[in-house]
Amino acid sequence: LKFETDGGQNIYTHDLAITHTERMHVMIIDPSLNDYHHVHPTADGASNTFTFEFTPQEAGEYRVFAEMVPVRTKRQVVALGSIQVSGPTDQPQTAPRFQSQVGDLVFNLNSEDLRRGRDVPVGISIERTDGSDIDLQLVMGAYGHMVAFDTERNGYKHMHPVEFPFASPQADGQLQFLVNLPNSGHYRLYAQVRIDDQDIFAPFDIEI
Repeated sequence: LKFETDGGQNIYTHDLAITHTERMHVMIIDPSLNDYHHVHPTADGASNTFTFEFTPQEAGEYRVFAEMVPVRTKRQVVALGSIQVSGPTDQPQTAPRFQSQVGDLVFNLNSEDLRRGRDVPVGISIERTDGSDIDLQLVMGAYGHMVAFDTERNGYKHMHPVEFPFASPQADGQLQFLVNLPNSGHYRLYAQVRIDDQDIFAPFDIEI
């Protein structure tokens, strides 16, 4: 990746502020919405070229959203790109899905009536199939993250959990987010957590 200001000047690592422990966040999603990656590109020394790696599991045109905050403006900007992966392309499923299992972890999404343009509390509960304790670890400075994509992949919404002064999600595997989506339609949500030193992405499907 290479970036320039509107005046044609190269953007380097020192030109970007640290947000959620990183200078750049890149979200990558395939046309079926089944293969989501969250990566953090790095530059080699003083180079203005940022590199990252990911292994695509699907085919088609992957959308790449690069999120950063320039030090000069202190305002978040998002650059959009694409990567083509050869092979037949699948369409996303549109049936609602409020439970997701990844290995021995079961994720449940609990929400009130979701409406576009309104903050709605959305809870995520995590349990192990054997009933043992969940020990959430910090990932990018928080106990969880959530990203929402519409089926057209016109954009994304990146959300962080609500923090309560007398509750610890680390202890009970419970997270709550405020979800505010701009348009009606189908969305794929990905809850990202870190458990046992591994980053885990749990998908859900909702209708607005």
